[in-house]
Amino acid sequence: MSSSLFKQPATTRRRRMPQSNMDASAKNDARRKQRRLMRPEFVRRIRFRDAVGYRYALPTKTDDLYRQYRKKNIVDALAGDGDDDDDDDDDGSADDDTTLALGKRALLYASKPITRKLVPVPRVGTKLRLLDLHSKHVFEARVDRFFFERRERGGHAVLRDVVDTGAVVDIAEFASAAAAAAAVATTTGDDKADE
Repeated sequence: MSSSLFKQPATTRRRRMPQSNMDASAKNDARRKQRRLMRPEFVRRIRFRDAVGYRYALPTKTDDLYRQYRKKNIVDALAGDGDDDDDDDDDGSADDDTTLALGKRALLYASKPITRKLVPVPRVGTKLRLLDLHSKHVFEARVDRFFFERRERGGHAVLRDVVDTGAVVDIAEFASAAAAAAAVATTTGDDKADE
């Protein structure tokens, strides 16, 4: 017998995944992306840092996650947001302001620190001290929610009882914050140069 009898005819058709699995995967990806910011956008919005090394970025009033939390009354309105969604101001961020007014309940996007050491995730109910990298004020709050999707570096936090305690007194607590602020400024400048 010849080996040509056992050859299968060449086909150009590929096997496809069932459509329902692709839809579920697309939905999961959309949900995951909704719960965090993409890296370039996060770097542009970074505003806070804690003593452990987590970095935090402000939401805008056009973010889906912020709108959902506002609709469910989980977070307070951003400064200048109000309850009117018909405002044509697309920026919506308070990044340019030197004085920042967070509500008593605030949403912040979070990013894990870049380190080889194991860094604990803030637990619900723990007190969190944040350094505002623009005004050098310290904000204190309690963690209401801290969400990261599996092994993702980005996520978000919902803080309650947010209080501006004034200008930083002891920078030693946030010693590497100055280096982080310089790195953010350098990274933002490099991103603009690449465009």
